[in-house]
Amino acid sequence: MLAGIAALSPGAAAVLFIDGDGSDRPEMVPAVLAPIERDEADFVLGSRLKGPREPGSLAPAQIAAGYLAGLLIRLRYGPRFTETFRQRARMLLKILRGVKPGDIPVEQPSKFELAVNLKTAKALGISIPATLLARADEVIE
Repeated sequence: MLAGIAALSPGAAAVLFIDGDGSDRPEMVPAVLAPIERDEADFVLGSRLKGPREPGSLAPAQIAAGYLAGLLIRLRYGPRFTETFRQRARMLLKILRGVKPGDIPVEQPSKFELAVNLKTAKALGISIPATLLARADEVIE
């Protein structure tokens, strides 16, 4: 990703990242770029985690797998996806403002959150201690 950013023309007005897995819809590009074109934003971040999901866009198994994958990643690496995207956004803005990618320090996560999915835990027969639930930033029931 950084090599691609480094190869940008200095006059680039916008940079758009989309996933190569086919999950991002190219027809949504104008809506994503619109706040930048109207000079209402310097950066726009789409999220698969926030907001409403289109009916039928994911099967129940895909939804459950997404929650499980997110939980396992948070357990292993700590930060939430949204925080890592914010860090990437800060790095990208620095690069677009002329800072060389190699001169940007690596950031450590600054925010850690604990989410507990009680519905999944119950389905797996796992009991979550009340002390852990009390510390959770998010409890999914």
